[in-house]
Amino acid sequence: MTAQIEASDAAGDAARSEKLAQEQELAAASGFGGRVKGFVTDEERARVAVGKAIRRAICSIGRSDPLLREHLHRRVRTGRYCVCLPKP
Repeated sequence: MTAQIEASDAAGDAARSEKLAQEQELAAASGFGGRVKGFVTDEERARVAVGKAIRRAICSIGRSDPLLREHLHRRVRTGRYCVCLPKP
């Protein structure tokens, strides 16, 4: 893609050059060659699934008890480890 940007610059096509540069930045930011990065391991897949399940459960609880939802939202943290923080 760099060759296309250089060719556009040489041809004086600044608009195309800018568009290609933006596409290149987007591709670099979104993963490998523009593809979305997949999960590397089963452990990572499980970690993400557990975090989503916890967030869905808190949201479901919030439909019947908004105060409890707020309490859990402030205290529960997901990531590599799932924890419930004590009151400050």
